[in-house]
Order: sequence, then structure tokens, then C-alpha cells
Amino acid sequence: MSSTREKFGLNWLNQNAPQTESGSQGEASRSERQVDAALVALGVRVALKLNDSQNKTSGITELIDKTGLPISQLLRVVSYLEELQWVRYVDKDKIQLTDEGANQVS
Repeated sequence: MSSTREKFGLNWLNQNAPQTESGSQGEASRSERQVDAALVALGVRVALKLNDSQNKTSGITELIDKTGLPISQLLRVVSYLEELQWVRYVDKDKIQLTDEGANQVS
């Protein structure tokens, strides 16, 4: 029963359970840092491929071929790069490296 409580984050229901809230927060922040590091690493890889493309522009399918990333990962990375203003959409499936992005990878 206690493992079920922990699984669903309900161990606060057990008054005798040790308080592990800070530990779980530490694990969550570590996971978030790992995700951020992965997004940065893959983002640089995508930005470099765009930098080498004609007009610094490439379609999604071309980027999949050039980077070898699955579409789900690529779209997440492109979204991240768009938040950083390293890339912008120039068409519904064409992505262009911005001047900011080019400065970051050159």
C-alpha cells in the first residue's frame, strides 16, 4: 500500500512516512536539467545543419534526414530553438536559422 501512495505522490497520507519532498524535488530539478542539456545539445546540432543549408533554411523532412532525429524529438528541439529565437518558421514546414542562431553556432 505504501508503494502505491508513493507512486501517486500520496505518501503524505501516511503520517508515519519519512518526509521525502525535498528529495523528490531535487530529483525533478535534476531531470529538468538533463532535459535542458539534451535540448541544448540537439539544438546546436540542428542549428549547425541549418547553418550549412541553402539560405539557412530547411524543411522538417530534410532536417530529419540530416540529423537522424525522430520527428517527435526534432519538433521539440525546434520549439525550444524557436523560444530562444534561434530559428523561425518561414512556411508551415520550413525552418530558417535566424541571425541570433547563426551567431550562436559560428
